[in-house]
Amino acid sequence: MASISETVKSFVHRSEFWLTAPDRRYRFWETDSPGRAYFFSAADLVQFTETNCLAKANPNSSDISKFKNEFQASWEANKTNPDKGMALAQSVANYLVWIDRLFFFGIITQQDKRKDESDHRSLIQLAFEDKLVDPEGEIEGVFMCYTATLWVNIKESSGEYQSFEKLFCIIVHELCHVYLGILTKDNNASRYYKDVELDKGHGVQFQELLQFIFTQLFEWMPKVLLFGELAAEHQRALQTALAQPAVSETIARSRIYATSDANIALAHVSDTRSRMSGIFI
Repeated sequence: MASISETVKSFVHRSEFWLTAPDRRYRFWETDSPGRAYFFSAADLVQFTETNCLAKANPNSSDISKFKNEFQASWEANKTNPDKGMALAQSVANYLVWIDRLFFFGIITQQDKRKDESDHRSLIQLAFEDKLVDPEGEIEGVFMCYTATLWVNIKESSGEYQSFEKLFCIIVHELCHVYLGILTKDNNASRYYKDVELDKGHGVQFQELLQFIFTQLFEWMPKVLLFGELAAEHQRALQTALAQPAVSETIARSRIYATSDANIALAHVSDTRSRMSGIFI
C-alpha cells in the first residue's frame, strides 16, 4: 500500500499531465497517465481526502489557526464595510490557496509543490464576471476545463454584489469540480456517472466532498451561518444522489459525453463575452 506522501505525489504527477492535455480534459476520467499506473475512482479520492487532508489529519496545525483568524477578520470587515468590484474579487480570491492547502493537498494551486516563487504554476485561472450565464440562464459559477478557468459571478441577479462569504462558498463549490475532474480516473462509466456526473456534475462523491468541507468550515467558524446551511443542504443532496438508480455503461457513457460536448460549446461562448479581468492565483 502506498504511503500518504506517495499517493499525494501521484496526484501531483496526474495534475501535471492534465496541464499538458487540454484537448482531453473533458474525458480525462478515462485517460491514462503516460508511463505511470494511476487509478483513483471518485470514491477512492474522496475517502483518501477526508482522512488525510490537512484539515482532518492535523487539526492543531498553525496553518488552520492562521486561516481561521484571517477569514474571521475578512468576514467581519466585509460585514461592516463590504468590498465591491475588484477589491471584493481580490479579497475572496486570496482564500483559494487556503482551501487548496487545507483540503486538497495544495494540488490545484501547486502552492506547496514549487521550488521557489518562479516555479509556482497554478492549474487554473480564477476570473470574475458581472453576469455569468449558460444556455439555461444565470449561474453562480462554473469551471471550464477546456480553458482551465474557474468563473465566478460577482453579482447577484438583482445587480448587487455578492457577499464575501457567498463568493467564498461559490469558489469552494467550483474547486470540488476541479479536484474531482483532474484526479478521478475510473474504468467504469456507470460508477463515474453516478459519483461525479449525475445532475450536471453534482453526483454522490461531489456532494460527499462538499458536505465534508462545509461541515469542517462550520465547525471552525460557527458564526458563519452560511457554512452550516450549506453543509445541511449538501447532506440532503447526498441522500438524493445516493437514491438515484444506476444506469448501464452505454447510457452512462452517452450522458457523460453529451455533457462534455455541451461544456466545450459553453467554453467557446464564454470566451466571446465581456468580462472583468481574471485574477491569477
